[in-house]
Amino acid sequence: MTKLLFAPQAKDDLMEIRTYITHESGDSVVAQKQAEMIFQKLRLLQEQPRMGTPLTAIIGLISDYRYIVCGSYYAFYKYNDESVFIIRILHCSRDYMRVLFGITNSQTDIEE
Repeated sequence: MTKLLFAPQAKDDLMEIRTYITHESGDSVVAQKQAEMIFQKLRLLQEQPRMGTPLTAIIGLISDYRYIVCGSYYAFYKYNDESVFIIRILHCSRDYMRVLFGITNSQTDIEE
């Protein structure tokens, strides 16, 4: 079975998600359930690492990143024959291009 590995920032993302949901909802159980849902979705990548969408399909840059939708979050990852490496887990409202690559979405638009 393919190993599921997390970058330190991805681990921090999960903790921040739990902290934010706990703060906003006032219920740590809700936050724990959200984190578990994300983790269960990511575990599917161990069996099917290609199930995520290549990031190049939605941006104008060449990248070996893929992403998978986990509720209101995008999990960005890379994979090889031995492991799936979770890079970041970001809320869908975040500017993931800026977070991942330091550029805004408008910088990747193709001029016509």
